[in-house]
Amino acid sequence: MYKKAKIALAIAGAVGAMATAQAGSKLVVAVSSEPTSVDPYFHNLTPNITAAANVFEELVYLDDKLGVAPRLAESWKVLPGNKVEVNLRKGVKFHDGTDFTANDVVYSVCRILNIKNSPSSMASEVASWKDVDVVNDHKIIISKPSAAPMMVTRMQGFGIMSDSVAGGGKVNFNGGKCDGFKYIETTEFDNGNAMIGTGPFKFKEYTKGEKIVYVKNEDYWGKDDLTNNIPAGYDELELRPIKNAGARVAALLSGDVGVIEAPAVQDLPRLEDDKNVKVAVAPAVRSIYVMFSVKDQVPEVEGTNGKNPFQDQRVREALSLAIDRELLVKRIMGKLGQPATNIGPET
Repeated sequence: MYKKAKIALAIAGAVGAMATAQAGSKLVVAVSSEPTSVDPYFHNLTPNITAAANVFEELVYLDDKLGVAPRLAESWKVLPGNKVEVNLRKGVKFHDGTDFTANDVVYSVCRILNIKNSPSSMASEVASWKDVDVVNDHKIIISKPSAAPMMVTRMQGFGIMSDSVAGGGKVNFNGGKCDGFKYIETTEFDNGNAMIGTGPFKFKEYTKGEKIVYVKNEDYWGKDDLTNNIPAGYDELELRPIKNAGARVAALLSGDVGVIEAPAVQDLPRLEDDKNVKVAVAPAVRSIYVMFSVKDQVPEVEGTNGKNPFQDQRVREALSLAIDRELLVKRIMGKLGQPATNIGPET
């Protein structure tokens, strides 16, 4: 079991040069996987989430210590009766100039719940949302069917899109059902028509298998450092899929790209020794673990007369003691992992 696995980025050039990007400059980032769509709700998959995050912002985000911090939601508090009051940030505008309001949040939740043909939807992120009472344009009260202690944390799992792409009509969400909701197809995102968010970059073009290009949002409300640890001082950002880790490193060292994600663990020492490369490591919350089946019978286990040995606590403890967690982390993840003692990572 590992805890707090980390994500590595290799950045070509000195840190100062990154921070003082000149007007008209372009940053090319080599990513390890290509999204299946730029539709922010189509597929709950890391490449899709990464691509969407430059355009669509979440209500909250996880800070450097993995704590929940405000983004489009300025503050929140728990109310009696399994309710949460959320105060939305004022003065934020979407890329098309329309104001960010509570109706955009309701519309986004409804589209998540009504997404078509998704291989893995984001419905789990809003599963605890039962009703949304829109108090005013910048305050909502969410009712939950139960305690749902992770509801606010899960708000960092999805971005908010503009209701303007669907005409801006009022949407109601009660009893888990949407009223007044108009569906926008995934194709409308892939061709750019519906790519309207509040993020630090605006969508420019998407060529499947080749690149996703964004341009700087000159009217961005937030700080330049809110976008995936990459300076938003650049006027243009390109995500270029290069699946092979060795090819990504080669592209970085040759100057074809300025940043790569997920360099191979074995390449990290060489990159760290290169004076022209900076390696940045960001915390993540992924845990890898072994789970025992405690059913009466496990077909995969043989030679036990049909009994499941994992029902015996001593057997489970023995297997746990036999796993060399330190060695697994050292050989497989290097500096990018820590041995875990629990199913959930520490925060």
